[in-house]
Amino acid sequence: MIYTTTHIDGQVTSKELEKYIINEKGFYYNDCYANFEINDLNINIRVSDFNPLTDQDEVPTFLSCLKNYTLGTKTLPNKDGKEIDVIYECDYNYEVEAWLERNGYFYKKVYGYSHGGLSLALEGYASEQFSCPFDSGVAGYLVMRKEELRRIRGVKRLTPKVLESEIKLYKDLIDSLNNYLDGTQLEVRIEGNEIYDSCFVNSLEEICDFITPIINQKIV
Repeated sequence: MIYTTTHIDGQVTSKELEKYIINEKGFYYNDCYANFEINDLNINIRVSDFNPLTDQDEVPTFLSCLKNYTLGTKTLPNKDGKEIDVIYECDYNYEVEAWLERNGYFYKKVYGYSHGGLSLALEGYASEQFSCPFDSGVAGYLVMRKEELRRIRGVKRLTPKVLESEIKLYKDLIDSLNNYLDGTQLEVRIEGNEIYDSCFVNSLEEICDFITPIINQKIV
């Protein structure tokens, strides 16, 4: 644990705070932990155990094709409400996709790259490493019932514009999930006259964007 006390007289920018934490606190992503005090505010930064797939509402389900990871699920309810082991029942990806279509799911394919750890990429956003024939392949699908998606988005029809926005949300979800998997997802707790908590963020830069206005408010 790193703990020091600092006093700041003037306003601080997010970039200045980020540089301060990296340089003065020895903060780095393999040891994402820093506890320090600035102007009577106790700031605790730590790795977050918030799972973006399971710890928030109104997100898609990850239907997993992975064999060596427990991430996600392999079963889904069909259109009659019966729970089906989709991955067991289907031998090929096109069969999985046909099943999802028949049972009223909107879905987006997720690719995986496993080499000393697992990295995921949403279809359409996969880098070259996800085309490796030895360490990559289809990891699964982000899926949601179309009727549920219409309810959540408050629409009667899933237009291309609605689905385009949904895909962007799925891309952000996968980015957050990657940070959760590799231990670079962070959260911060600030204690002073009030207590401020961030749920989870994906970088030290985002942490500093959250902290800076609170510090500057304290200075004023």
